Parts: sequence; C-alpha cells; structure tokens
Amino acid sequence: MSTTTLTALYDLRADADQAADRLGREAGVARADISVIARPDEAADPAQPADPGFLASLKNLFVPDDHRAGYSEAVLRGGFLLTARVGPEAADRAADILEAHGAVDLDERQQAWRTEQQAAPAAALHAGGEERIQLGEEQLRVGKRAGVAGRVRVRSHVVETPVEEQVTLRDEHVSVEHRRLDRAPDAADQALFAERTIEATETSEEAVVSKTARVVGEVVVGRTADERIETIRDTVRRTEVEVEDDRPGAGATPASPPAAGPRR
Repeated sequence: MSTTTLTALYDLRADADQAADRLGREAGVARADISVIARPDEAADPAQPADPGFLASLKNLFVPDDHRAGYSEAVLRGGFLLTARVGPEAADRAADILEAHGAVDLDERQQAWRTEQQAAPAAALHAGGEERIQLGEEQLRVGKRAGVAGRVRVRSHVVETPVEEQVTLRDEHVSVEHRRLDRAPDAADQALFAERTIEATETSEEAVVSKTARVVGEVVVGRTADERIETIRDTVRRTEVEVEDDRPGAGATPASPPAAGPRR
C-alpha cells in the first residue's frame, strides 16, 4: 500500500511531541513511522531514542530540494521537524492534526529570514581587516521517479450456464394376452402338445450426456510505453551585491559573478 510523507515544522518541542502523540491515537499512525528531528545539541526526550544526525535525516526525506534546504535551516535555528508516513485513508486527518498544533509556514518563515538578513547593519571595516559576503546560488535539479498511474487486472473464472436439449427416447414393452378359442386343430397346430418357451425382453432407452471442451477465444494483456516531455517551472535564488563607490575616478566594479544556468 502506498504511503504519504507529511512534514511539519514547530518552534517548540512540546508542540511537535503533542502532534506526534495525536497522530498515533487519532490517525492510527505507528510510532515507528513518526520522527521528530532536532538540532544535534538539543536535549532529547529521554522516553524516545536519540534522533540521528539531522542532516542525514533531511537527506532521506521525500521533499523537494528547496524545502529540504529550508527545513535544514529551520532546524539549525532551533526548530523541530516532524515527519510521518501515513496511508492515504489517514492523510487528511493527519494533516489536520499537524496544523492544529501550530505548524510553521515554511515559506513565510523563509521570507522573514531574508528580511532579517537584508535589515542587518553594515559591518564596520577596520584598517588592515576585511569583511566577507558569501555569494550563494541555487541550482535547479530535475529528476524523475516512477509512480503508479493505474492497474489492470484480468482474472479468469468459470461461469456455469444452464442449457437444455431435447432427445427422443424409445421404450419397448412386452404384453401377455390370454385369448379364449374354440376350433379344430389345423396344420399350424401340429405341435399343439409340445412344450415351448417364448422369451421377450422389454427395452428402454435412456439419455447419455457427454461434454467436449473447445477453445473459443483468448484475452491478451500487454503493456506499451509512451514518453512525454513535461516542463518544470520553479525559481532559484542567488546572492547579488551592489557596490557603491563614490571615490573620485573610481571605475565600475563588478557586483556579482555571472549567473549560471539551470542544471539537470
């Protein structure tokens, strides 16, 4: 049976633990299918086994790359990431439970981080020192995975259908009749006083049924493959810097390296 991976981010460990508990009680999700990932130096719940390294856990999550990076940053900032594998019949109920315990909107949180970074004060540069701005760039990687689009199952079974045929049967019967006569013997009566035995057998026909099998058709199950091209549209980010140089005679200074195209 196919499962769906649900992911939710929380600011408090208590919220994540309460959501995990309700998933088991109200949505029937096994505890082995629920994990709460925290920063490695975060105190672990003594009632639960220690979380594995969160970077390795995030690498194995079935989420888009851009969300994986956001979740990684959120955990580094002290957040708690809950993941649960649920069946299709419990997915809606499980999603409602995760929302009810205050799951963080990752897109809004990332926008807040970017605003926070843009509002950071400029660092003062001292003589003989230097400050660095790291330039980052996201790359779009498009892969593919096989999914079940449908299934065809052909099963044979035997159906019994009543049929009838008519056949004419012949029955022969023996009759014995005693007739009273009063005449003189003739030539045919020479053996009048001889002992004789006459036997007659009654016959009765009965229907005999036999069946023969014939191959009258076949069902052929085959599979064909078609290829299609799907255009994936998304956005990637890169860091750019603007250099303001009001020194006399200063020339133009390149701000950022040229942008790299998307990679596949």
